[in-house]
Amino acid sequence: METAKGETANGQTETTTVAAAVVEYGGRYLLMKRADHAGNGGMWEFPGGKIELGESLQAAVEREIKEELGVKATTGRLLASSETHDLKNGQNRVLRLFGIETFIEHEPRELKDHTEFLWVRPEEFSKFPMTPAEYGLLSSLKNFFQAEREVISMNIWSAVKMASVLNGIVGILIASFFLMTSMALPVPFSLTMRQKIVAASMVPILNIIFGACAGAIIALVFNLYASVFGGIKFRVR
Repeated sequence: METAKGETANGQTETTTVAAAVVEYGGRYLLMKRADHAGNGGMWEFPGGKIELGESLQAAVEREIKEELGVKATTGRLLASSETHDLKNGQNRVLRLFGIETFIEHEPRELKDHTEFLWVRPEEFSKFPMTPAEYGLLSSLKNFFQAEREVISMNIWSAVKMASVLNGIVGILIASFFLMTSMALPVPFSLTMRQKIVAASMVPILNIIFGACAGAIIALVFNLYASVFGGIKFRVR
């Protein structure tokens, strides 16, 4: 990230302000690895950069994403911020880092100051070396990571299994009720107990088959919807 610097009147404090893009996709967040020739080379960070004179945090993120990654970005709310102090040679250095909710049209196409990028889950951030300022922002983002999730795809096989099990249980309850009742099926002739047992045993099987088909259809429709319009976000309390 580039930085914006400022000093107090006595020249003892240097302030650096950076806007960082917090880009999420499928529960993973975009991290960039700094090029070796850049400052903090080899470390990982959220993409972003300095705020120019008269520029908002959101505008700075959109501009930096376009310049550094070759991607058009749209921004949302301010998610978190952090402030890191570093006293060196009698000079107090302050780094203010702001995390902005950001959406991009596709994965990065250009890497100006970075060598690679990864989509990382919040619980895996500790595996990637970052600067103290970046870790400070991650700490501030902790509640956001825990509070909001987005479902962007549904595993078809998992949906099939879940739906078939639930429908199978319903089928067993229906069959049990059918066997316990003194009434036969609503047909103009009575059934023997053997016939009732055979008929009742078919109910759970048919329910499982129906549930599996319904689960597959639901998963396919959801995945199609998510690929066109985006996933469904929900909050975890």
